[in-house]
Amino acid sequence: MAGVALHIMITAGCGSNSGGSSSDSVASTAAACISCHSSAVSPVTGLNIATEWQASTHSTQNAASCYDCHEPDPTHPSNCNLCHGGGTLSTESARHDVSTNPDADDKCKKCHGIEATRAQTGSVYGFSTAALFRAHFNNITASFVSTRYRKNCRKCHNPHNPTGHISINQEWKQSGHGNNYEPPWNYRNNFKTQGTAGANPATTYGKQCVRCHTATGYINYVSSNFTDISPWGLAEYNAGDKTNQVLACNACHDDGNGNTYAFKRRSVPQVTAYYAYSTVYTKKFVLSHQFPDLATSNICMSCHTGREIGAVITEAKNRGFSNFSTSLINSHYLTGGATVFKISGYEYSGPGRSYENNSNYAHDRIGIGNYNSTGSDGPCVTCHLKPKRHSFLPVVKSGTTITSVVSTVCANCHPGGWQTTDSYGVLDLQLKKAGYLAAIEALKQQIKAKNYNVNTTGSQDWERAYGAAGGPNTMGAFFNYYLLSHDYGGFAHNSRYVKRLLYDSIDWMYDGILDADDVESAIENLYSLGKLTLQQKTDAIDYILGGSGSRP
Repeated sequence: MAGVALHIMITAGCGSNSGGSSSDSVASTAAACISCHSSAVSPVTGLNIATEWQASTHSTQNAASCYDCHEPDPTHPSNCNLCHGGGTLSTESARHDVSTNPDADDKCKKCHGIEATRAQTGSVYGFSTAALFRAHFNNITASFVSTRYRKNCRKCHNPHNPTGHISINQEWKQSGHGNNYEPPWNYRNNFKTQGTAGANPATTYGKQCVRCHTATGYINYVSSNFTDISPWGLAEYNAGDKTNQVLACNACHDDGNGNTYAFKRRSVPQVTAYYAYSTVYTKKFVLSHQFPDLATSNICMSCHTGREIGAVITEAKNRGFSNFSTSLINSHYLTGGATVFKISGYEYSGPGRSYENNSNYAHDRIGIGNYNSTGSDGPCVTCHLKPKRHSFLPVVKSGTTITSVVSTVCANCHPGGWQTTDSYGVLDLQLKKAGYLAAIEALKQQIKAKNYNVNTTGSQDWERAYGAAGGPNTMGAFFNYYLLSHDYGGFAHNSRYVKRLLYDSIDWMYDGILDADDVESAIENLYSLGKLTLQQKTDAIDYILGGSGSRP
């Protein structure tokens, strides 16, 4: 951030040897600085710097003045003509002897570092609680201030008003992207080391975890047009730094110049996802799928398209995969993006096994070309982040129960009862969610009934249940179970598609035959065996069959 313009705009204390004694209020200490720099504008946010600071807790809580961050003591500029004769700051000697980038100069740690003695009691990021302190600095779980974020607080905080977005920071901290104690950010071998140097997803079968499970890896990946999956922290790791990263603010926010704190959304190109597989039977192959250009939602699609899709099993079968006994071809987690666009699941072939969407299905058009007045940010951002929120949830839940719909865009296509203030949308979604979970449980129990272990993605003899020819379909049923049980909003992402995946998977696992009418019998049988409760049986049948008794 250093440069002549920034030197001019954020230097401290013109016209007063103000020092920074503890007896002075920050307002009085800053007054001399502001008297000369009252018109300075942040080149990142475009806002007046003095106004930003005055709105911050640093000012309102009498915590830190310009001097505290831009020390040492500024005194006068070195060049008297700056104030007395129209001089400029064109040379280094004409500038103040101050820190022009306090963050990079490690000034923040005076109050917010591990060794800080000046933390303000009650200051949210003055670490009034041990948990907040550990979240920023530790060497065990994922840290907000991990290796690449030291001296880089600007990647999440506006340096002139670091508390201006604090409610958003806190909301993000509780989300799946920011909860530093959750598995996506804490891996026993450390995610920053889990990449493949000199390779890209279109050609490699090696590790790629780094691209979605660290902010640095994600930025490298999307900034390289989805080619860079190299580990980035090997030197730090080998030196003993075991900190992981969460998906920090700068992953999704960048103004095109490497600045985060204007919180402009990062520009990410149209996403092509790659699905690689290799065994001695199939040899190596890579499937790819190019998604529509979803504008801002490309940010999300870069990671939420699945590590594998059901078509990989089909391709393995077509390549003559014999002895179908191997580890599960695994979709991984949170594959809602691929489900919205109907490519995630294992699709069974045969008469009446179409997976086409209904003509009125529109979730893949939300936020594209202002479809139905939904704007142009793509479906992910439109549904999950509007109005502005960083829980990334379109609903509010109490435990597992949906209590309100906070996404206002639902009402564009579901008028009347889907208004956020009306109960119908809540009841409808909760009903679908209950049915979805019950149907997934029915599939799970049907797989277990054929003596498969649903608690592992390791090797199993997929041919054991229904012979060699049936191996792909049996693995496909397990694939769909794993896919949908880790897509918690699948019932909303693409309702008819997931119902068909569930229907066909249960149908196959029941007797190894794709019948037209025995899914209800399969669920009733599971209930009679005590594998489902009465409520689960009822919810699953109602959800999948919808009272028709036939395939959805």
